[in-house]
Amino acid sequence: PAQAGLLLAPRATVGILLMPLIGGVLLPRLDPRWLILAGILISAWGCYLMSLYSITMSETGIWVPGLIQGIGMSFLFVSISTLAFDTLGPELGAAGTGVFNVVRTLGGSIGISIAASLLSRQSQTHWHTLGGHLGPANPNFDQAMQSLGENGLVPLQLGLARQAAMLAFIDLFRLIAGSYLLMIPFLLLARPLARSWFRPKVQPPGGVVEA
Repeated sequence: PAQAGLLLAPRATVGILLMPLIGGVLLPRLDPRWLILAGILISAWGCYLMSLYSITMSETGIWVPGLIQGIGMSFLFVSISTLAFDTLGPELGAAGTGVFNVVRTLGGSIGISIAASLLSRQSQTHWHTLGGHLGPANPNFDQAMQSLGENGLVPLQLGLARQAAMLAFIDLFRLIAGSYLLMIPFLLLARPLARSWFRPKVQPPGGVVEA
């Protein structure tokens, strides 16, 4: 558990560091839609790198794609939140926050359920596909059994399960990377900010403060 936490820590750390920077520096100067596009592309790139995983990968090969995906998610979270609350008045802020959190939680739950179902299905598919090569028809099978001894089936089954699970994860990461790219056309439906959240208040000659 400690090692897994260390491998996942860079993703969370980069999010903590980047979100204030994006909200305070980039959003006042750039259209949030461009930041969302950057987040989509960076996240898709991170998922593509995850699809290159193997059972012999190093620790660096694990946390670098996670770091890249953390950067992409930082762009997405801040920019989407800004667009979501842009047209809401102060009196609707609490209700808007509730709806936003419910939709985000519901979408995340649906996505996790779909991913878990596909992972289980692909694991079984790859297990049967790879297992079809373990038999008398494969000349290397007899040699492997002779070298492994009487309990040779146990390590073979464990290796088969690991390979099948790894291939299933690779399929899933490729699917997620593609789903990120499919979100790009939906940016065309997003409108620019209706008001500037970052424009400083100016005191005009007439004495009326403008936002």
